[in-house]
Amino acid sequence: EDVWVELEVHNNCFGRQETFNISVETSTKVKDLKAALFANFSNTMAPIDEMELWWSGAELLGTDKDTLEDYGMGILPIQRPLVVKHNTQAAEAVADREYD
Repeated sequence: EDVWVELEVHNNCFGRQETFNISVETSTKVKDLKAALFANFSNTMAPIDEMELWWSGAELLGTDKDTLEDYGMGILPIQRPLVVKHNTQAAEAVADREYD
């Protein structure tokens, strides 16, 4: 059975303070959610490899198998927003590789 949740997303990338809502299936892999966020909001989101997703005090790490349900979405009450951050250390590492 597919379980869908409505998430309030707070985009804090690049100093932004944007809020919007999305509906997402709890069986969605974290890496696929990152890809979808970037695909739909690429003008305001950090690149996938520099994007951090935080929910309920934990970073959604997005290994190959991690789903949103693995982090409690659809099981725990959805009370907190999904926070999207730009990992500036990852961005600096990418920049360093480009200049090596």
